[in-house]
Amino acid sequence: MIQQEYLFEDYAAGLLRMSFAGLEGWIGLGLLVLFFLSFRFIRQFLALSFSGLIHFHVAQKQFEENSLLIVNIRRMLLLFSQVCVSFFLFLVIRYYGAFPGHLSVAQVYILILSLLLVFYLAKTILLRVLGFLTEADSAMRMMGYYGQLYFIFSGIILFPIAILFFNTWSSFCKPLIVIGLISALVIILLYLIRSFQIFISHRLSVFFWILYLCTFEFAPFLIIWKYISLA
Repeated sequence: MIQQEYLFEDYAAGLLRMSFAGLEGWIGLGLLVLFFLSFRFIRQFLALSFSGLIHFHVAQKQFEENSLLIVNIRRMLLLFSQVCVSFFLFLVIRYYGAFPGHLSVAQVYILILSLLLVFYLAKTILLRVLGFLTEADSAMRMMGYYGQLYFIFSGIILFPIAILFFNTWSSFCKPLIVIGLISALVIILLYLIRSFQIFISHRLSVFFWILYLCTFEFAPFLIIWKYISLA
């Protein structure tokens, strides 16, 4: 009888919510507030830009217009997506216990957020430099423009997953991770297709496109994978 009670307690413990520290709750609350503040911009973004994420001819027209409204929407939602994506990565690392031993929970989240911001700024600068050196400034500006749009879309997709992640039963966390990663991979694939369309439309070589992918897209993911595998 006592053994059965222990087994029941072990089973119940496996269904308990993830035992995250209080910081995750505060970040999640801040993310919810940021979502409600950005909700109007998210609706406008999906109404104005979603078709351009799928259809290239619509995308070209949107890039050429680049209205002030879309610029302001992008600026607001880039902040929202930075917080969403970094929070999702933070929760995944937290779930698998891949935190560096010498860093606190808060320091890890700030580090992830800072690295995403640095990567975005560095990529923006390098794209401008690359466009100047190769005399393909228009193509590189389009790459940066659609990189922003797909990143914003990934933030919108990962927002509900991140909120559910630390408010659900532990047994459901892994399926949420899989859903989030699959969603991110689909968005990355769409961006890679769009980048190829941009290079072809500007009559740039396929070799240049492959070189761009290896330098700007694949290298950061390899660095992240290396960190996770060594943690």
